[in-house]
Amino acid sequence: EVESLKVNGCDATDWSLVKVADSFNSQCIRNVQFEGEVKIGKLGESLRIGGVLRRSGIYNSIIVESFIGDKCFINNVTGGLV
Repeated sequence: EVESLKVNGCDATDWSLVKVADSFNSQCIRNVQFEGEVKIGKLGESLRIGGVLRRSGIYNSIIVESFIGDKCFINNVTGGLV
């Protein structure tokens, strides 16, 4: 799982703190920096957001100390620890 996330441009301050659901789909997580303890639910299902069909996942974001539930769509969220 870690290697597939690295191939997708992801990194973590400590990979042992990143937990994913049993039905993990690495294609739904791209270009993400994980910091601290992060838990990720089931991703990859289609969602209709503002009339647009999107695949749930995490893209181009920094995720810090978070629990992300099933079927979430997170995109272009930056920042980090101050």
